[in-house]
Amino acid sequence: MVSELPNSSMASNVVVDSETLPTDPLPSTNSSTDPSMTTYGRSNSNSSMDDQNSNPPSPYFLPPSDNSVILVSQPLTGPENYLTWSRAVFLSLSGRNKFGFVNGQISMPDPSSSLYNAWHRSNTTILSWLVNSLSKELQFSVMYIHTARDLWIDMHDRFSQPNALRFFEVQKEILKLSQDAQKKDQVFHFLMGLNDSYANLRSQILITEPLPGINKVYSLILQEEKRRQIG
Repeated sequence: MVSELPNSSMASNVVVDSETLPTDPLPSTNSSTDPSMTTYGRSNSNSSMDDQNSNPPSPYFLPPSDNSVILVSQPLTGPENYLTWSRAVFLSLSGRNKFGFVNGQISMPDPSSSLYNAWHRSNTTILSWLVNSLSKELQFSVMYIHTARDLWIDMHDRFSQPNALRFFEVQKEILKLSQDAQKKDQVFHFLMGLNDSYANLRSQILITEPLPGINKVYSLILQEEKRRQIG
């Protein structure tokens, strides 16, 4: 027995049912993403810098309150507090979705990329936070570093090694000796420039232990001149 063909209403239902079938939820393997973005900032290639700057989940987002951020309560001074400092910086930047700029996950995009200005603005801001988290002496030593990533690596290389503390102490001693030598050179140069009428005073100063600083020597010479004027 031959089955009857379905009527038009049934056919219509079949068509409607097929149209409502779910599509494949997985993205196409041929879809492309902006190569300048990482897992911290995927977006389509039409995303603008303004979109990134105004989107709170974006790592490029910088609210006005972040203009005066203090990353740590105690500045980095050397290997003696490097571990504490690095942990505090990690927590502070991670809480602001910014640690990717430091650990290399958010790298500098090509200057022609629409994200370059947003990256540059964020990097400059984070770099200023890091510089302000250092002691005054260390700030001077990193003034020519241009990325937050490079500063992070520089501090790690200097202070995270097992013998970094001893190396740092030796460097401080060398610096102190160098400064002391420069001060003595100033005193010697000044005394040698005096005429022979100050020979006795010059000899007294040179045999003094420890050798007085240049300001003290100036004071002694002025006192001698006043004494001669009165006498």
